[in-house]
Amino acid sequence: MQNAWWGSSVGPVSPTNPGGTGQSATEGVDVLPCLTAPVNFDDHPPVVFVKQIARSRRLRLGTKIILHGDARDDGAIVSQRLEHVPTYGFGVPVTVIPNIPTTARSVELTLTPDGPARQVYRIVTVDDVGQEGFDDFVMEIGEDQALNVEFLTDLSGGYRVGENFDVETSLGVTADAVELHIDDMLDDVQPRGTLGLEATFNVMPAVSTDLARYAVIWFGEPHYSPYFSIRPQVGFGDEPPLVSVTSPMAGSSYSGGTSVPIRWTASDDQGLRSFDLQASYDAGESWHLFASELPGTAREFDWKLPASTGIADVRVRVIARDTRFQVSSDGTHRVFSILPGDWPPAAIPGDIDGDGDVDSTDQVLFTGVLIGNNTDPDHVLRSDLSGDGIANGLDVSLMVQAILSN
Repeated sequence: MQNAWWGSSVGPVSPTNPGGTGQSATEGVDVLPCLTAPVNFDDHPPVVFVKQIARSRRLRLGTKIILHGDARDDGAIVSQRLEHVPTYGFGVPVTVIPNIPTTARSVELTLTPDGPARQVYRIVTVDDVGQEGFDDFVMEIGEDQALNVEFLTDLSGGYRVGENFDVETSLGVTADAVELHIDDMLDDVQPRGTLGLEATFNVMPAVSTDLARYAVIWFGEPHYSPYFSIRPQVGFGDEPPLVSVTSPMAGSSYSGGTSVPIRWTASDDQGLRSFDLQASYDAGESWHLFASELPGTAREFDWKLPASTGIADVRVRVIARDTRFQVSSDGTHRVFSILPGDWPPAAIPGDIDGDGDVDSTDQVLFTGVLIGNNTDPDHVLRSDLSGDGIANGLDVSLMVQAILSN
């Protein structure tokens, strides 16, 4: 029962807390660290939420991935860390990445073997009075089961909704099963049956996407076909959206701690609803959502990278969704790299323009952010002096302190 108030500034009476004078704690209760003052119920702990890894997609050992989340607090965020929680999330947490910058909202992780296939990692955020908030990443990790499989069915023409499920592979009936994965819905898995036997479901589902692919399951590991499309029957009367990624360029590279400029063009005959952004770090084997429900008017996004040891094959795709939820994508096969790089230097509070000091220019930029005239993403981020995820009136007193201290 860590971080609790026991009625005394020196903690509870407990075998693990010599000198404690507060309430008694039963032997075996983990009481340290404990609060040294009563809880202020007007000061809430940080709120943390993560962009969950698709639990239905097993990841390979040794893969590097970038975990994304968000955090806010009504005071100030003073530290962050990433923990591994063994035994399906029930074990004692072990810090694997300490000292994550307070403004960072992503972190790179290399998947290493440790116990069961289902692993839990936890991002923990601490505020200025020591309160903690956290959220868990849950992921399936497995060894790479070598398998040479060839998909013999021509998938280039795609399918129509309601057409028969039909795929032939070089394995015959030796695989455990074959599944249909719809990757614009990363937790969507539709069992298609066992190879060589009658399919569990024998028609294509009612979706409109170009991100469908078969997964042959071999000892629990998926081995994927090329992507193919599933579209409505002829006569539906609405074409799917068009989208084209213009940045990053194939072959380009970006250092850890910098930003990747993602740019695209898009159109639709009846209107665009939203965009999602996904990234792959293992040559397109698995994909991970890092931005969702961007407005239909969006055409750019600056992806802020965490510190990195380098990832050779990185791919970003933009998923366009029209007003009838039809999906088209681009970027699946465009490869660029992340070079080794550290976190950017800690920002000086109040240095809105990032020039190394706090002056009248920063005051003007800060005011512009608050009234909505300055929408520069870097200025908006630096104007959030409290670290609660938004620049607003709560940051004014902190800006005044920054000005007076400079």
